[in-house]
Formats: sequence, C-alpha cells, structure tokens
Amino acid sequence: MHELGIAQSILKGVLEKAKEHRANEITLINVKVGQMKKVSDSSLQEAFSLIARGTLAEGAELRIELVPGDGLSVEDMEAEI
Repeated sequence: MHELGIAQSILKGVLEKAKEHRANEITLINVKVGQMKKVSDSSLQEAFSLIARGTLAEGAELRIELVPGDGLSVEDMEAEI
C-alpha cells in the first residue's frame, strides 16, 4: 500500500510546520495529490489516521484534491496554537 508512504510524507511536513509555529494541535490539512500516483482516497485517509495517532495531527481532517500529474503538496493546514 503506497498510500502509507504518501501519508508519512504528509505527516512529516505538517509536523515540521506545526513545530515552527508552536502549534498544539493540527485540525485540518489540505493536500493535492497527482492522479498519476493512483492513490485511493479512502486508503490514504486510513493510512494517515493510523500514523497520526499520538501526534499533533491525531484527529485532523485530511482533505484530498486529486490533480493532474504525479505531484504531492500540502497546500495549507489549520492548527491550534
């Protein structure tokens, strides 16, 4: 399941950004995923939920937008400070 690797990349990025801003909790993450990655939305959601347990992103809503290409980007996130 390559969604796990994608979820790990997303989590790593948002945790780094949350640390920079001294956030206490991440509540929402908006990501764009290239259609060429052949990602299952539900599998990515599940993988992210599993690996986010015990982190600032536990319980965060992950909004996924499929876009042309093979890129992956965290567009923005909301966090409690």
